[in-house]
Amino acid sequence: TVLETYDSLAVRQPDRQFRVMECSNEHGGELYPHRTHQNGLSVDFMMPLIKNGEPYYELDDLGKEHYFLHFNNNGEYAEDTEIAIDFDLVALHLLILDQQAKTHGSRITKVIINTHLKDELFSTPFGQQLQSSNIYVVQRLSRLINALHDDHYHVDFGEE
Repeated sequence: TVLETYDSLAVRQPDRQFRVMECSNEHGGELYPHRTHQNGLSVDFMMPLIKNGEPYYELDDLGKEHYFLHFNNNGEYAEDTEIAIDFDLVALHLLILDQQAKTHGSRITKVIINTHLKDELFSTPFGQQLQSSNIYVVQRLSRLINALHDDHYHVDFGEE
């Protein structure tokens, strides 16, 4: 599903790159510090970024340090506010990901994203489509989990 989504995005957005942060261990099992990510049905994706309206990738190779990036409630990188989350691309990615999952008898059951970023996400053209779709985007998170999901979004898959 993820690879087919990337193939579709390569056609629709040929100038963009997308990155998986974590999925699961090759043979499943615990993946510290996650409670999920046990069986390949939970995936963390890096936020696609822009700087001055252009794709920006210089923060993509940080490995696990990527989890410690901080973005404000407008989706701007705390250390350089010219770097921002491309919310419309996040929404497009989620819409296509769900569409591809359905071709395999699956669907997105939950999206975890910092709840302070939802207004920005849903204000974009694809974000409006996402908001009116059947894809569940979390309403509330604990303070810790919310703070940890400003630099990436988590997707859970399940049966359709």
